[in-house]
Amino acid sequence: MDSTTVSPVLCAPSTFDYPSVFGVEFSSIEASLVENFSTYVSDLYYNHNPELWVEDATFCNVTLSYTHPGVGDLVVVESWLPIPWNGRFQALGGGGWSGGRTEEAMVGMAGAMGSDAAITTDAGLGHQELPLDWALLSPGNVNLQALDNLGSKSLDEQVGREERMCSVMAIIGKHLIQSFYGQQPRYSYFNGCSQGGRQGLQLAQRYPEHYDGIAAAAPGIYWSQFFQAMLWTQVVMNEMGEYPYPCELDYLQNAVIEKCDAEDGLEDGIIMDPHSCDFDPFSLVGITFNCHDTGNDMQLSRVAATVAHAFHDGVRAPDGEHLWHGPHWGSNLTMTIFGTPGMAATDCSTGSCVGLPFGYGLLWVSLFALKDPEWNFQNMTREEYSRVFRLAAHEYSSIYGTDDPNLDLFRDAGGKIISFHGLLDDICPTGGTEQYYKEVWERDENVHDFFRYFEVPGVGHCAGGPGGHPNQVFAALRAWVENGTAPDSIPIDVPRLPPSQTRVICPYPQKVQVDPENPERFYCAGPSGCSPRDS
Repeated sequence: MDSTTVSPVLCAPSTFDYPSVFGVEFSSIEASLVENFSTYVSDLYYNHNPELWVEDATFCNVTLSYTHPGVGDLVVVESWLPIPWNGRFQALGGGGWSGGRTEEAMVGMAGAMGSDAAITTDAGLGHQELPLDWALLSPGNVNLQALDNLGSKSLDEQVGREERMCSVMAIIGKHLIQSFYGQQPRYSYFNGCSQGGRQGLQLAQRYPEHYDGIAAAAPGIYWSQFFQAMLWTQVVMNEMGEYPYPCELDYLQNAVIEKCDAEDGLEDGIIMDPHSCDFDPFSLVGITFNCHDTGNDMQLSRVAATVAHAFHDGVRAPDGEHLWHGPHWGSNLTMTIFGTPGMAATDCSTGSCVGLPFGYGLLWVSLFALKDPEWNFQNMTREEYSRVFRLAAHEYSSIYGTDDPNLDLFRDAGGKIISFHGLLDDICPTGGTEQYYKEVWERDENVHDFFRYFEVPGVGHCAGGPGGHPNQVFAALRAWVENGTAPDSIPIDVPRLPPSQTRVICPYPQKVQVDPENPERFYCAGPSGCSPRDS
């Protein structure tokens, strides 16, 4: 793609005026030239892309601040406009409770800015990584404006006399690009994982005309359900009044891998298809093993088997109704990929074990579901948990659920989506993304023409795990958008394996297979156009 070069002297506030956005009042604009910018960009933070070095780059850093009159918020949007520019525009999403403009997001900005004009928003939350300071206006009263900013408003507003729904970040970015380069971008993309993946699907659902391509990994859709599900195994343990040693749950995880790893025809520590892994933790109750927590031999307890079963089976109401998905067998119960205690973590350092509820889940239930910062999780029964689970999902679905399967307008605008989800994701289980994709498929039997979902064996939440990192997804998205080449598979490198064992990930419902005559060859197999009911 041909590049566009402009004079660096244009990088001044006087070059830019404020875009016209209905319901928004701009308060400041800053522009500063950055030269000789060099940095390493990890593929763990520049989602969907390989690692790279940015060397001696020149770009114009433009930062705008705005508010919604009468609300009292302050949203900051930051854009990096490279010199020269390749004609592409890329918006970077957030993670966790952040809309963007975090340290991790700025790594992504650096990666994008190596060629694309890039933009990110803090969604009016500044650099806060947790909602402790903004979630509640007062006990019992959620700050719905702040939540709406994070959920969608920072991504969109009503603009123009036609009242067409648009993405405010896209409006600002494209306005700055027009002012600086004298032309609009030829292609516009959104790139994000987790919260950023949710933002990407929110854009496709609500504001379908502003991005040609969306890369949305491990999307945090059905937000209330998967956040409250983080506490499920802790509720089960509290109900029993017993808590297993971490070594017991780690033993079961290793036993799963030992049983199911070779079912794909290759023993490599990666379960290719955990859907088909038929593992019964209760069959190992009473077996003797060495516990790394104590250094002594112990017998696997029924409590540990019960916790492992509940973790993978998912959330159930007291009457047995299945309310939400659990992580696949092989996912880590005691530790996340970020090195923090996992969903079924316990602490046995004093000689008796206690549960360690996952912080994000506690914050959601305390601040948003119950609106009570003084709430004590230890007092929550399974009945109360089930009631709150249903009520919170209903209350926040329209603001934050991001689960509308109607993508007709995005499809008709010519947009393309690629979403991947690691099959070892213990934080945001793949079941939610699979459920959403099936619901889109139910509405549109030709969903594969514009939206493809890839399940990735051996990968955790956004990254991590033995299965490598899907860092060729964005290249596949660009090829689809710009050349019409739909991805029938996407290559993935597994660093701990020889380069000759570069693998592939496959569009749902196809699954990766190992050639029995050549274990270094991987390919996609299975139905590609069946009914979602048959997948």
